[in-house]
Formats: sequence, structure tokens, C-alpha cells
Amino acid sequence: MEVGCGGGDHLHNLGVLTTEIQLFGLDRSGAQLAYLRERHPRLAAEVQEFDITLPFSALLPPVDVAFTQAVIMHIQTGNGHLVALVNLFRMATRQVVLMENWSPHRFLDAIRSLHEKQMIPWADLHCYFRRAPEFGNSPHLMVLSSVPLGYEPLGDYAILLDG
Repeated sequence: MEVGCGGGDHLHNLGVLTTEIQLFGLDRSGAQLAYLRERHPRLAAEVQEFDITLPFSALLPPVDVAFTQAVIMHIQTGNGHLVALVNLFRMATRQVVLMENWSPHRFLDAIRSLHEKQMIPWADLHCYFRRAPEFGNSPHLMVLSSVPLGYEPLGDYAILLDG
């Protein structure tokens, strides 16, 4: 599930990599979804209009992995970014992957706090990050998982901020 799928390029690329994955996309803009359909008319993904800062909807499908790319960093009103994070974790049963600008929100602190308050429905929360060899090994994404993974553990948020 890509939240903030816009013109659908990431979903399209995932579909090119493998046809074994069932793809979903959400965007709050009907115009963006119309652009997605125009840009990728054969995209095999279920997409729907939904504002991730609204309360959770039972109409959202459960998925193994939900991800964002430069979406939550733009949510600056009230606690909308927290609602968006909770919604991501309510959809994803295994992992949430965030590719964001790390400065606007203290993502790791917020996620840990939401988990402690049981607003994230996972029994366990494992926090990791991935370095980008193609960018001088700079940290570039956060991987949050309900099960242990083989990625580098994220203990100190400064790793992402300094990257």
C-alpha cells in the first residue's frame, strides 16, 4: 500500500518488478488519481481516494506493507501526522516503510509513543533504517516491523537527521 500515491510511478515500478504482489494506493486528491489512471492505464493496482489524516476506515484493506515517500513530512496541521502514522500501522500487518524528510516531525519518538499507548496494533515494534550505497551510504529510509528483520537497528534518531 502506497499512501500518497500521486501519479502512480512507485506502484507502476513495483508492478514491473513483480506481478506476484497485490498493489494498493491511496491519495487524498481525486485529480491525482485521475492523473495516475491517465499516466499508467494498465496499472494493476486498486487505488482509492482517502485522506490519511482522517479517522481510520474499515474500507481500507489490510496489507503486509504500507509505505510513504515524502508525504507525512508535509502534514503540519494539528496532530494530523500522528493520525496518518496510526492509519499506516492499522493497515500494515508486517511493515511500515517511511521515506521522508526527517526534520519536520520526530517520527521515531512519535511512533514509539503511539506504540506504548497501544494506538499501533502490533504486539512488537522493531525499528530499523537502511543506508543508500548509491548515495555514499547515507541513511535514507526507516523500516518499522512487527517481526525482527536483518536491517540495521534504529536506536538514535540523529542517525536519520544527520544523514
